[in-house]
Amino acid sequence: MRPADQWKDYELIDATQGNRLERWGSVVLVRPDPQVVWGLPRASSLWEKADAVYHRSTKGGGQWEIRRKLPQRWKIHAGDLTLVVSPTGFKHTGVFPEQAVNWAWYREKIKAAGRPIRVPHFDFKIHDRDESKSWDLELRKDEVVVFEGLHALNPLFTERDPRAFRIYISAA
Repeated sequence: MRPADQWKDYELIDATQGNRLERWGSVVLVRPDPQVVWGLPRASSLWEKADAVYHRSTKGGGQWEIRRKLPQRWKIHAGDLTLVVSPTGFKHTGVFPEQAVNWAWYREKIKAAGRPIRVPHFDFKIHDRDESKSWDLELRKDEVVVFEGLHALNPLFTERDPRAFRIYISAA
């Protein structure tokens, strides 16, 4: 087992009753997590002081209750990596801290490509990619880009350049 011990800006403060209390830099968020099945008493006073809380809807999806004005996105650091946090309308933040042990390996492979990486923009309203909003990403020394889950295997993302590196990791 490889420990994810390079964090300075992320902390899982507490978890109980189907929710996680997390610190992302200076921002404290409460997010639902179906894997948190225990119902222990809350161990931190920060639950009531969280900057934003994500509430699931009984009809699917949900929304953020913003308690303190937050930037649309902000940076955090894990070891020598710089990551961008941006809460979404479906509880995610764009960063998956449980994957921290894989990031150094990803960075090594992407940097070895020696070229900018085309980052596609998917428009969920039209259910298609919008090339006019896609952009080239050039990785600096302390940066990595990760396409989450099955997106990493999508040939629309990767066939444009035969040097594209793809990996799919499943917890199942």
